[in-house]
Amino acid sequence: MGKIQRIETRLSDINQELDAFKQLNKATAEPTPSVTSTLAPEELLHHDAGRSPYQIAASQKNPVVLPTWLETCRSDPAVKEFIPRLKAHLLARIEGSNYEEEAPRSAEELTKVQFQYDRIYAHQTLIIRYTTYDVRRSEDTVNPATPRCFVLVPSDTPVHPKTGADRFWYARVLGIYHANVSYSGSRPKRMDFLWVRWLARMVDVPGGWDNCCLDRVGYFPDSGLHHAFEFVDPIDVIRAVHLIPRFCGNQTTDYLESLDSLAADSRFVGDWRHYYVGRFVDRDMLMRFVGMAIGHMTHVDVPDQNSGLSAKGYEYTNNREDEEVHLGHEIQDTSEGEEPMRDGDDEDESDEFESDTDQACGTEDDMNEDISEDVSW
Repeated sequence: MGKIQRIETRLSDINQELDAFKQLNKATAEPTPSVTSTLAPEELLHHDAGRSPYQIAASQKNPVVLPTWLETCRSDPAVKEFIPRLKAHLLARIEGSNYEEEAPRSAEELTKVQFQYDRIYAHQTLIIRYTTYDVRRSEDTVNPATPRCFVLVPSDTPVHPKTGADRFWYARVLGIYHANVSYSGSRPKRMDFLWVRWLARMVDVPGGWDNCCLDRVGYFPDSGLHHAFEFVDPIDVIRAVHLIPRFCGNQTTDYLESLDSLAADSRFVGDWRHYYVGRFVDRDMLMRFVGMAIGHMTHVDVPDQNSGLSAKGYEYTNNREDEEVHLGHEIQDTSEGEEPMRDGDDEDESDEFESDTDQACGTEDDMNEDISEDVSW
């Protein structure tokens, strides 16, 4: 009994110390404004039983204070022009324009985009829902802190004849965020976005079916013409992708000035110079490179010359006369080199068919006699 009483007394003392510590924190902590109290309920994130194209948590437990964070990472080349690029991305989405081809914005235009409390909110995972090649529903989970951090984005550039990788863009997700954004003094609205690092397609290294080689991609330095670090709307992500490091190639530090960068593959040896695109990771991914799958018709996914499928048989037209002419040419091609059929030939063939049938089954009168003998009424 004495031992039990000592344990209970000790637990009571611990609870009292914890309560006193909580009261002290409440008294010394700065007042934190409530975000949920200023937003209408319908403006908060909502998911309807998995029907949304993606899912990001609705919590705001991991706030990132932009001035403090940017000051801490000011030597990191990955955060170069972070706020101007983010505001330009969000402004294009607010206006309904294509943020991928957005022209540079003026400082006056970017000033209209404001972040509530100068904060963005980080998340650990992103769930991407997509339609498979056989019209089923599936999902991928992306986590920037794990190797499962690469995504596939549709490309609007023409398909290159020597590589099957041109129909997609590839990116490594560096962060999953949402922000409460106000435009020109409007009420804050939640907007989700991904901070990504692009991988360029190696056009000089042929890949695809005819070359019996996987497509190859790699990082590139950030510049004014080609931004290596940008932002993507999660709704534009097709699904996660499997990129395999080219282990026979050396790792490099040419793309990033500092190994301590948040975007580096490794803070000790730098980035992998090249990656192979794993098109055989599953059946759905394979069909995305083959093309013409029913479940993939929501974006440009037609086969190229390397897929082994001819597009000639899939050409259609709305002009009825063109179809008849096209059909007439096909019929003439199939009958080329044969003699035209005469009326007598048709009769001879029918007589020959009847004679063969009579020999095998007999005449109609003989069959009726056999039936009448076997059946008694």
